[in-house]
Amino acid sequence: MLTSLVPFKLPIPIILEEDSISIGEFEYNLCVSGVLSKSDFTTMCVSSQVVGENGEWWGSQKADLPDEVKDLIQDKIQPLLEYWRNIGYVGPVGPDCIVFRNTEGELDLRWIDPNARNPISMIPEVMSNKLNLPVWRNTNITFNEAITDFNQISPLIKEIESQVPNCKIIPLAFRSTSQNPSPVCKIGIFTENQESLDQAFAILSQTVTIGS
Repeated sequence: MLTSLVPFKLPIPIILEEDSISIGEFEYNLCVSGVLSKSDFTTMCVSSQVVGENGEWWGSQKADLPDEVKDLIQDKIQPLLEYWRNIGYVGPVGPDCIVFRNTEGELDLRWIDPNARNPISMIPEVMSNKLNLPVWRNTNITFNEAITDFNQISPLIKEIESQVPNCKIIPLAFRSTSQNPSPVCKIGIFTENQESLDQAFAILSQTVTIGS
């Protein structure tokens, strides 16, 4: 079901139930990372969700989008930016959206999660710029045992970096705590091109479980 007003009165359409009606053909699942001020909005990056053949979440990576999608995002995000300003919010934002072809064949967009916060995709984008490695992906990886020491991760990182030219792998977050160690951590993979990223990801998937 589509609605133009959700309970807290966002002045834009949001998908509440995508299984009730068909609104068109899916094109992209995106997150728009940026910083909102009282006078302007700076887009840091747009990332796309990466899923496996069975729909499992494999991570997100910087999106390579055609100009018509970039223009659509800039147009459709304006009411959301004004809404945040009107309630007094400025700062990092990372709204998620679905881009699709509607029943008339026109490109359209629906916001599915406003995310008035710093999204995880902002972190690898900043790192990517510092490393001068423009292609990145962040993903969760799960080892066979709980992570209690960085030395459990470093051999895998060194192995992949030695096999893939100009590749850097950086841990971004851990689920382990002192009271509850976990086998899951989030990493960023940074490379010069998509081919190298796919190569690193393939090596990674042979050793650990990928995704959420």
